[in-house]
Amino acid sequence: MFELIDVFYMPLEAYGEDHFDIAVVELNLQKLEGDLGETPNLPLDHSERDWMSYREISPFRVLGFPNDHTYVDYDCGEVVEGLVTLEANYIGPTESPWTHQLTVPTPPPLSTFSGFSGGPVFAIS
Repeated sequence: MFELIDVFYMPLEAYGEDHFDIAVVELNLQKLEGDLGETPNLPLDHSERDWMSYREISPFRVLGFPNDHTYVDYDCGEVVEGLVTLEANYIGPTESPWTHQLTVPTPPPLSTFSGFSGGPVFAIS
């Protein structure tokens, strides 16, 4: 189990119901049990490039665990999640500040994109 310390959302007054779309969750890493507590954070270096300058030509990758690839294996007693990477292109900003739209020109055969919300998006340079 995770010991939750706090959850931080976007300001409700600025984003209305969309303020729940992005959350930063703070966990007590000292209380994690087993191997999970020893998992290091990914050492990602911030890009030297301004991604906005290259948004029209850079391919994007969106990672997620779509519903079609996630299920419970009751015989083994485990939840199975299949990571899927979408290749996407930039469309433009949305009405919400700091939120942008992508298009997936050749989507995989999925019944829904449910499961990609909150997943990381990478601009490939």
